[in-house]
Amino acid sequence: MRFIAVLDQEPEYSVRLADYIGRKQNSAFTVCAFTDAALLEERADKQEIDLLLVSENVLTDRIRELKNIRRIVILTEERTGAVKAEFPVVYKYQSSDGVVKEALACYAAQNQEALLGLHVMKHAAGLTGVYSPVKRCLKTTFAVICGWIQARKGRTLLISFDTFSDFSRLFQRSFSYDLADILYYYRNDSCWYEQAAHMLESIDGLDIIAPCACPEDIWELKAEDIGEFVRQMAVYGGYESVVLDIGEDFREPVRLLEQCDRIYMPEREDEVSAAKMQSYQSYLAARKLTALEERTVRLRFPRLKRSEGRGCWFEQVMWSNVGGYIRDVLQDGGGSG
Repeated sequence: MRFIAVLDQEPEYSVRLADYIGRKQNSAFTVCAFTDAALLEERADKQEIDLLLVSENVLTDRIRELKNIRRIVILTEERTGAVKAEFPVVYKYQSSDGVVKEALACYAAQNQEALLGLHVMKHAAGLTGVYSPVKRCLKTTFAVICGWIQARKGRTLLISFDTFSDFSRLFQRSFSYDLADILYYYRNDSCWYEQAAHMLESIDGLDIIAPCACPEDIWELKAEDIGEFVRQMAVYGGYESVVLDIGEDFREPVRLLEQCDRIYMPEREDEVSAAKMQSYQSYLAARKLTALEERTVRLRFPRLKRSEGRGCWFEQVMWSNVGGYIRDVLQDGGGSG
């Protein structure tokens, strides 16, 4: 079990941050709060500390020299400037989620092999694919609500490959980055996750990568490359579940579905939709991929009755009759992994 220590003179801050990290990482780390540098030094003499988050005003030369501390991240009260140039710096008074993301990104940048070992030691993240050849079937809505429900059980990431979904409008909040931004760093920067961690949006406990604004950004992506990207996101982020919202802009959706533990496929009750589903099944048969059907849960949502004005679109559906249907599906064994 890896060990994180938080050292700050403010007991309320150190305890609150340590508690948040423990809950956020779902026991991936043992986390302990300290307010006395001497007690931390005594602990470090006996036990290896994988990551130390320490306020700049209590960082001592003795702590710097301790060989049992693998990574130090400074908690600074200044928003700009590297206060201690020899160590990464994180602004301490941002949200706890922001502190954790930045600190773990620093840890990941230096300890990629260690995180890979942690991933193997725990288990592979459950991979849920949401896809349908049918249009306007609440596919993306299901993916978001599925992600929210899974996030209550463990750390969960939603990645949307469905362009033109306009998450900013549907969530009623701004998304500064999307999948294209993260993929850029993934392809071009050896410490890419340090950048990616800043680009995620966290909404009600669910980490989200918004879809690309331009379909050209994912047209040429191969399923095996995306599968590796998803796997590494799960490893470095410590995710237990990953939900993929797969659209038609992706060149090889079926190849990506092959990598999923469970597939959810919304349908509609009309002749055109039935024809599309039949064509999809014929395609699977021709490609000898009918085994995918065994991992696929077909969904037929009831007619939506939502409460207007209750949060964003996804929140309205979450607490509607359709949201109840989704909760029942997942509770009956439809969860990933």
